[in-house]
Amino acid sequence: MNLHSLIEAIGISVSKAQQGIEQHSIERFFDYFKDPNTAMPASSGNTNSIPQGFEPITAKVVMPCSDNINRTAPAEIPLVALAHHRQVHLDKITFKVRTRLTSDNSGSIMADINAPVLNTANSLEEPETDQVNGTGEIELVFNVTDSAEGISRVVQNISKTI
Repeated sequence: MNLHSLIEAIGISVSKAQQGIEQHSIERFFDYFKDPNTAMPASSGNTNSIPQGFEPITAKVVMPCSDNINRTAPAEIPLVALAHHRQVHLDKITFKVRTRLTSDNSGSIMADINAPVLNTANSLEEPETDQVNGTGEIELVFNVTDSAEGISRVVQNISKTI
C-alpha cells in the first residue's frame, strides 16, 4: 500500500468520525426544543431541514424571589440551559502501525502493513525486538479542532432569560 494512501485513508476516517459525532451532538441538542406548531421535540423531524422558530422546552420551578427570600415565584427554566452539551469530543487520535517501508524506482514510499520482522537467519522475531530490514512502527497523530461555538452561544443567550 502506498504510504500516502494509508495516511489519506486514516485522515478521511478520522474526519468522518468527527462529522458523525457533530451530527449526533446537533440532533441531541434539538431534543431540548419543541416546534410550537406541533408541540413535538425538534429532533423528531429531519435535522437537515430544521425549520425556524423552535422554542426551548422548559420546566416550571418555584424559586425564591430576589427581593424577598421568604416569597417564591414560579420560573420557566429552559432545559437546554441545564444540560451538558459536550457528550463526546475527539481531541487527539493516535494510530500506531507496524510496517516495513520500501521505495520504488519512482521514489514513492510503499508501506507493508504489519510486516513480519525477519532476523538475519530469516526466522521471525518478536515484534518488540526492533527494526530489522526496514521494519518499524509509524505513529500518526491527528489533532481535532474545537467544535463550533454556536451551541454555547445559543445556550448563553437562553440562560440570560433565567
